[in-house]
Amino acid sequence: MNMVRFIGNKKVLITIGGISLFLVGMQRAFTPQSLTISCDPRWTSEYQHAIKKQLENISIRTIGAYRLRNQLQLEFPFIKDITISYESAYRAQVSITGWIPKVLIQSSLPSNKDYVLCATGQVLEKHYFSQEALQGLPTMILEGADFETKRLAQEFIDTALRLTNKHFEVYTILWHSKTEILLHDKAKKIRIISDMHSIHDQDRFTYLEQIYAQEESYKNGMKADIRLKDSIVCAPITNYTRTHEESNTL
Repeated sequence: MNMVRFIGNKKVLITIGGISLFLVGMQRAFTPQSLTISCDPRWTSEYQHAIKKQLENISIRTIGAYRLRNQLQLEFPFIKDITISYESAYRAQVSITGWIPKVLIQSSLPSNKDYVLCATGQVLEKHYFSQEALQGLPTMILEGADFETKRLAQEFIDTALRLTNKHFEVYTILWHSKTEILLHDKAKKIRIISDMHSIHDQDRFTYLEQIYAQEESYKNGMKADIRLKDSIVCAPITNYTRTHEESNTL
């Protein structure tokens, strides 16, 4: 009886060993021998290289695109999605895409870092992106010492993403809070106080331009508050001087 039990156990062990060898062989057979990786060109070459280096140590076949994305996003938060396609059992293509940068976020205090607001609301550190990707991006300046809090405020993100190219072309925009957004005209001597609602009211800006053009007393400078619902409050500025932020944008 003991001999029969031993023979039975030996057969089981042989079977298990054979299956294991078969599975290892199948994994090797279907593991891509050639891996092509394409990264979003908006990232710096250093980060693209770091991603490719890390992928060399990951089993693409077994982990899958979903788990691979989640794993890489922990170290590279600028990654949006990953797709894996197989040309054959031996050749795989990995495509990695990122979020699209839309607005550069700067602090009025030089000690703070710069960030990038992406088109779908993500706020990422500027150093992830190449100079080419950042070239031509509009800029919003956050005022105050609570920069790290303000840059993540949903009302700030919502307002910044809704601003038009004309807003950024005409004005230097400084955000204090959702109820106090300052706009300094880059060409004319106009300073405007708005909020997250009035900044999108184009009729108010059109009317303000007409006032500035018609009133002689505003030729040396004008400040205006457009936050009131039914009126615009204007006052002349006798000695208009450009702020540091305005000068840097010219």
